[in-house]
Amino acid sequence: MPRMILNQLRNYVLAVLACLLLSLPSARAQSSATYNLAAIHFVGLQRYTAEQGIAASGLHIGSSVVLGDLQSAAQRLSQSGAFDSVSFQYSTRGNDLTAKFGVTETKDVLPCIFDNFVWFSDADLDRELRRRVPLYTGESPVRGDTVDQIRGALQDLLRANGIAGDVGELPYGPLGKLVGLLFHVDGISQPIKSIAFSGEAAVSDKQLLVASTTLANQDFSVTNVASYASSALLPLYYERGYLRSQFGRAKVSPLDPNTKGPATEVCITLPVVEGNQYSWNGATWSGNRALSTGELIKALGMNQQEVANQLKIDAGFANTRKTYLSQGYINVQIDPQRALDDAAKLASYSVQINEGSQFHMGKIVFEGLPAAAAGALVKKWKLNPGDVYDATYLLDFLKNTAPRELAQQGVTYHTTATKETPDPSALIVNVRIQFRER
Repeated sequence: MPRMILNQLRNYVLAVLACLLLSLPSARAQSSATYNLAAIHFVGLQRYTAEQGIAASGLHIGSSVVLGDLQSAAQRLSQSGAFDSVSFQYSTRGNDLTAKFGVTETKDVLPCIFDNFVWFSDADLDRELRRRVPLYTGESPVRGDTVDQIRGALQDLLRANGIAGDVGELPYGPLGKLVGLLFHVDGISQPIKSIAFSGEAAVSDKQLLVASTTLANQDFSVTNVASYASSALLPLYYERGYLRSQFGRAKVSPLDPNTKGPATEVCITLPVVEGNQYSWNGATWSGNRALSTGELIKALGMNQQEVANQLKIDAGFANTRKTYLSQGYINVQIDPQRALDDAAKLASYSVQINEGSQFHMGKIVFEGLPAAAAGALVKKWKLNPGDVYDATYLLDFLKNTAPRELAQQGVTYHTTATKETPDPSALIVNVRIQFRER
């Protein structure tokens, strides 16, 4: 490279460095300068209002700020968990500064569930949290400081009212599907001493109370009561054809309004909406080849216009599956979709069946027995190699045939372990049964 070009390049670099060095004091002076915070704007808010964003930032319009305060505000917004990204810009006019925050709201939010705050209504709790936690909306981000702020506000509420207990929180969802953030009070006892119902007519109070016996004297929990109502009480309605029945959120209050815990006896009222009573209007079937529609109707066991007893319907579909299993269709899939005609009060089903392949019997092996006893069981096993594999037979054999035959052989055993091994290429099932002596 010519020397003249090298000299020009060197002079350019030195000039740039000089400009940077000269600008450093100015940058330091600007970063330490104090401004009047004239306005705060947000871009990207949907779930939250600008007022909530400002409150969560910790900034106050009209206050004095330095540029570092904007960085701190952006950090607070990020740590709240409500935003996946936070950036900021600012502009000045004289001594006035306008800040603008760009945010991307997180999708990871869940409703807040208050499990056993029996001294307060949900409306009371919601109102208090909206006042104290800027980014609480009835929902909360699942991560970040907002969850801690909610927990802290609830704990302060207990202390302010002289109530014992510590507030905890955990993600909540039956069957592993998260549906909310559950806030609960630990370290207290809240036995249910009184249970009442409202809205009931199809099922009597007496029947509901008998079905609620197990719930009495348990510690109160909104989620536990809801789960109990779903599993133990709704079937009383379903078997009577009230297929849209549902229990509302339990209403709870202390028996003694002045109690502060740690032991607080409570009374609950469970509201129920019964809805219509439905009659059976049949099922339509598709995908069935091995079993005719007539055979499926017989296996289901429902008659036209009878009460649509959901328990009987479910048992009918279980029997339909059992029928397929008895004929070697061990991978059958039955997908019933219910349709309710509210005007006519009729219930019907559309049933899609994927039968899969038919399997046959392979080998049967008995382990853990003397040779003579194992041989005796082989003779009693009714499925020969090549027979259609009856997947329901194994349980019947272990329940009825094996105990009787082994008793005659003078063999005692404590438990059995069974293993059915399908061979998809040969379409056979090999069975191994292991007996463990007492």
